[in-house]
This record gives sequence, structure tokens and C-alpha cells, in this order.
Amino acid sequence: MTVYGGPQPSLPPKKPDPVLLGAAAFLVVALIVGTIFAVQAFMTGAPNGTSNAERPDQNSAPAAEPSSAAPPSSAAPPSPTPSPTPAAAQPLLAAKPGLLRPSHSGLCMQANDGNGAGAVQQPCDGNNRTELWVPQALNGSQDTFTFVNTQDNRCLDVNGGSKDNGAQIVQWDCHGGPNQQWRLQRDGDGYRLVSLNSGRCIGIDAGRTDPGAPARQWDCDGSPNQRWQFVS
Repeated sequence: MTVYGGPQPSLPPKKPDPVLLGAAAFLVVALIVGTIFAVQAFMTGAPNGTSNAERPDQNSAPAAEPSSAAPPSSAAPPSPTPSPTPAAAQPLLAAKPGLLRPSHSGLCMQANDGNGAGAVQQPCDGNNRTELWVPQALNGSQDTFTFVNTQDNRCLDVNGGSKDNGAQIVQWDCHGGPNQQWRLQRDGDGYRLVSLNSGRCIGIDAGRTDPGAPARQWDCDGSPNQRWQFVS
């Protein structure tokens, strides 16, 4: 018999609608995919992990590249030290009056006044102008001279420009010829007076020691009568 008004039997729970479940799953997947795309788009706007805030303004001027050249120094370069100028060689004899004295006799060369006056040896006298000679270097030379007598300004000369042994030494008007030019060659404590004209040396005739002995040119042999000291 049917009893009305009694407890009703409970109904079984409804099963989820598969359509709703599918829609919910699709929505979740869509949210996940949208999130991924949003993150990728954000990262694409700032490459290499650099955010937009860190990216330089594209409209701003590019930074100047560092120059590879060294910066100019403010200090001026040091001036080169000039090389010292070598001193000009000085003549062997100063242009001062002096006596010409051969080593073997201790007498001095003397010439009387006038062209062609012979040169002879006489006792030395520094107050006798006929015995005083001024050596004058030729063209800045160190060792080649003319000898000018202070008495009448004539030059020591080989008579007639001879190149022979025994030619007499005289004084003559200065003309600059080679028979008035003498090269000094060091010889012990004095010099040999070598004629540029003949290549021979002034010496006292035969090595005589008496006053009045004449001066002549002869082959240079280093003998004392060819060694001359200039005493200024």
C-alpha cells in the first residue's frame, strides 16, 4: 500500500554537465595562453633582458665613440739641446811682433831696409825693429804664414822665387806669392819654416854660428840650424 506523506527517498546527485566542464577547461587554457603571449610581447619590447625604462631614447644623439688617439698634452715638447759649436782652430803663432831665432846659434834673423835686403843672423835685440817679424796666418790657416818685418812692412821671401838649394832668403814687398808663404812644421822645441814654393826649409848657411851668416833655403834635414823658435 502506498503511504502518502512519508519521507521521500533522496535523489542521486546530478552529474556535472560535460559541456560546462569543457567550457571551463577552455577558459583556463585561454587564460594561460593569453598570459604567455602577454609576457612574450613584453619581453619582445625589451630585447636582451633590458626593460623599456633602460632602453636609450631612439631620438637622442648617439654617444660619441672614444677616440683611439692619445689626448694632446698640455705641456710643450722640450726644445732640443743645440749641439755645441766647435771652436775654430787657432793659428800656431799669434799675430804679434817677435824674434825668429835658430836653435843652433841663439842669434836672431835680421833684414836691413829695402827690397832684396838679405836675411842674416845677428845678436837678438827686441828693440831693433829690423829683427822683429809679425806672423800673419793665411786665409784663416792654422799653420801657414807670411812673416812681415816691422821696420818697413816687407815680407820674408825666397830670392827670385827660386826653388834651388842655397837660394838666399831676403825681404821683399808683400805680394802673396808662394815664395813668401811658409808652413810651420813642429820640430822639437821649435818649428821648421817650409817654403810653399819649393818645399825646402830656411836654415843658416852651413850651420854657422857667427853674426852675419846668411839664411838660405835647403832640403829639410831636421838639423838645429833649420829649427826656429818664435819669441814674442
